[in-house]
Amino acid sequence: MKKIFNTILAGAVAFAALSCTQEELVTFNPTDQVAPILNAPSSEAVTLTEDGTLAAFTFTPASYGVPAAISYTLYADVVSSDFANEKVLGSTKSPSKEIVVKAKTLNNMLISAEKEVGAEAPVYLRLKSEWMGESSAVAGGAYALYSNVVTLNAIPYEAEKEYAKVWLPGTANGWDHKTCEYLFNFDEDDVTYEGVTDFGEGHATNGFKLTGAAGWDDATGNWGSTASSPEAESIQLVNGINDNIAVYTKNRFYHFSFDKPSLVLTKDFSFDQVGVIGLNGDWSNDIVMTWHTAKQRFYADVDVAAATEFKFRADADWAMNWGGELDHLTNGGANIPIEAGQYRIYLNLNDLDNITAEINADMYGKEEGGKEVEPEPEPTYKGWGIIGDFNSWSGDAAMTQDGNVWTGYVTISETGGLKLRKDADWTENYGGTMKALGESFEAVAGGDNITLDPGFYKVVLDLDALTITISDGTVWSLIGDFNSWSGDVDMVLTEGKWISPATNITAGGLKLRKNHSWDEDMGGVMEAVGVPFAAVAKGDNIAIPEDGIYIVTYDPEAGTILIESAGWGVVGTINSWGETPDLAMKEEGGWLVRKNLALADSDQIKVRYQNDWNKGDYGARTAVGVPVKADKGGANIAPGAGTYDIYFDADNEVIYVVNAGESLNYWGVVGTINGWGETKDLIMYDNGKGYLVHTGAVLAQGDKIKLRKNSVWDINRGGTWAVGEAIAVTQNGSDIEVAEAGTYDIYFDEAADLMYIMHEGETPGEGGDEPGEDEPVYNDYIYLVGADTDWGTSPIAMPSVKNGENNTSVYKIFAYLTGEFKFKPNADNWDGDWEYSENGKISESGSGNIPAPDAGYYMVTVDIKALTYDLTLISSIGVIGPAQDGSWDTDTDMTWDGEKKAWTITMDLKADLFKFRANDGWDINWGGTGDDPTPAIIGQNAIRMGGQNFSIAEAGKYTIELNAQVDGLGIVNITKAE
Repeated sequence: MKKIFNTILAGAVAFAALSCTQEELVTFNPTDQVAPILNAPSSEAVTLTEDGTLAAFTFTPASYGVPAAISYTLYADVVSSDFANEKVLGSTKSPSKEIVVKAKTLNNMLISAEKEVGAEAPVYLRLKSEWMGESSAVAGGAYALYSNVVTLNAIPYEAEKEYAKVWLPGTANGWDHKTCEYLFNFDEDDVTYEGVTDFGEGHATNGFKLTGAAGWDDATGNWGSTASSPEAESIQLVNGINDNIAVYTKNRFYHFSFDKPSLVLTKDFSFDQVGVIGLNGDWSNDIVMTWHTAKQRFYADVDVAAATEFKFRADADWAMNWGGELDHLTNGGANIPIEAGQYRIYLNLNDLDNITAEINADMYGKEEGGKEVEPEPEPTYKGWGIIGDFNSWSGDAAMTQDGNVWTGYVTISETGGLKLRKDADWTENYGGTMKALGESFEAVAGGDNITLDPGFYKVVLDLDALTITISDGTVWSLIGDFNSWSGDVDMVLTEGKWISPATNITAGGLKLRKNHSWDEDMGGVMEAVGVPFAAVAKGDNIAIPEDGIYIVTYDPEAGTILIESAGWGVVGTINSWGETPDLAMKEEGGWLVRKNLALADSDQIKVRYQNDWNKGDYGARTAVGVPVKADKGGANIAPGAGTYDIYFDADNEVIYVVNAGESLNYWGVVGTINGWGETKDLIMYDNGKGYLVHTGAVLAQGDKIKLRKNSVWDINRGGTWAVGEAIAVTQNGSDIEVAEAGTYDIYFDEAADLMYIMHEGETPGEGGDEPGEDEPVYNDYIYLVGADTDWGTSPIAMPSVKNGENNTSVYKIFAYLTGEFKFKPNADNWDGDWEYSENGKISESGSGNIPAPDAGYYMVTVDIKALTYDLTLISSIGVIGPAQDGSWDTDTDMTWDGEKKAWTITMDLKADLFKFRANDGWDINWGGTGDDPTPAIIGQNAIRMGGQNFSIAEAGKYTIELNAQVDGLGIVNITKAE
């Protein structure tokens, strides 16, 4: 058995299929990627509390078209929606579909942005997904996808500002992350971290390290150094090495600055003590200050006999001294005035741009608070890793997974042994006896250490064959601004050339380096994308002009580098139909997009793959503002003069041209066919004849589908399965269950809310009714008139089941009936009224009034096309849910109030969920019109049959009045009872 897949991604990661032969491959295609969808939080403002958590942020997972472990990071920007100031709010990993965030985390962001305490502030949120190996993102995060943007309104509380940090464990604190000190990111840009640290009286004799979290995981940062120059001004740190930083041992206190992107640690200054000098006129004797580890600041208690002045200085010397304003001290600044009294004086030297002091009378003589203990770190590593003499048998070197094959790289400095183990634990481990480089050998459970001489090696563990292969690990890789200069993207040696996978590279600098080291690297000057240029050893960073998906080829023999667009791009008169490289498109929300494309009136465009007409091109009929069918080799698109955003969906073959900056407005098919949105919806295009269409949908019997707008659930349509005829679809309607497997073309008339499921190739009118040809247009309302309305001119208005939003012959109302009645089409006359024919039926030429039912509250339903009516007696309406004692099993019944024409009750409610239902059953029930849950407000709330749970925010006694009427008109009024 052999299958041939369209290989779009040269050199991409391939996954061996679990059936058929080894020739059967599933190949990653970047156009298969689907971004996650972040669900909108409640529109109600959230009041943050110090110990609270926010409601879980839920999302529809991303998809990469192949089996993949995915990490999700929730970003927040409390300044603007462009995420120029984004910060991490929380994270999770697949298969989780939610992220829980501490209120404290968000509060700190708002306080940092100087948002007003107690006032509502918008928080912009988006989700980033990354395809993960076991410890780091695949291809250095090149396959990151971003979700839609949602907004949360939050009210911050007053709290001390906190900053991101890196840890400094070392000999001074017994290498314990729970008691170590930090460097802080005062600029909140994840670039420069700085602060003062205390190495104790013994100094850092055995060194220290920096880590990016409370653990030793290389994925979060485990930075050491081989530097040997004592008291070096700055040193280069390296991630994942076992060498401690051991060159700073002269003094007890050090102020360091750490540049995280370049991994450069700088010693700003060092000293052994800080003192207060000048009090009571004594400028000779320092009052030595005490260091407080928890606050990372100095303090001293002082008795001031009379108004005087003072300063701070280091090591009882004026080489470093600080004075000036308390909220902004400077080296050599003016004396600081102080009044008579007893004080505790604080000095904070952590932020060099903002050195501060405090004079505090309340803390004099009191104990300083202790250090909060950091939570235990999560296990540092999951999956298979490499451990041995090269890393002192700790801090496993990460391996990446491809099915049951794990691959890792190690640098061996001295001859020694290594083994492979799972989850950084010895429960499962493999060793063995290597015969020769590149030759597979048996992976022996608990076997001997594998001995290697110095070198750079590639280690492969095949869990199916139970073999280990160790070979020369020589590899060239990509590194640059796109991956923050860490997490190399490895290239593959093919016919003497090193070729990268298709990589999502942002505008900025790029280099190539050998064996993940800067010993050998290549740069150069690129003239243009698609044009080879000289590879220069230790050359300049290669400037990437714009974001895009690229393939990089390094030819050592020719000494050249070639960077080519690896994805779809826009081609046309704008680039002389390919004389210069196509304008690259990038992924955004499941679409490929090229934004802000300025076109003249005569310009024409198409989209094509990898700058090559032979690899596929698409054109379409010209239409701006609606999605249209993308045709292979189709017509040139000529939108006319203007600036446009060009969207392309290669999977569904849809092109969508909109005016620059406009939002997309499209429909798609969703259901079991795509995991209800776990992968991309089947996007529909406008056929120019009044329909939105998706062709060639393969449906199995039992599949369920619906239509939804813009790939979210805010606007959706459901109904009942039928083939070849009009299906009236409704908001939040039923899932449409497929009765017969087949390939279908799906049509949607948005204006009429009519859907057509046609056999492939058929169109509405061939296999069913053409909408609007024979079907009359029904009024938005008809009217119930009778004894209960005094047969007057103010009858009860009965809306259509969609309140006039589509063409339907069905009308419904809830009303209290005691006498005879009939129906009529007009409020002010009897023309064309419907009278009683027989039980359950009406006629335009009937014999009289519909007989009076037993007095009671009814759901009245009329179909003026079928000429039928139905009366459903509502004998009771009750409140149900955990907000009342009966939970979801027993109702608390309400009472009909004829004067108010409403069902009423006064009762105690808990702060929990509730709904309303009729006749102690779920056939007829009412809930909110918003999300689940819908917050109930004090006052009028719209209700909908089958709607979402209501939630009550505060426990108490409430009076509830419910008037069901129909969807769009029903209300429940909730007031606090005295």
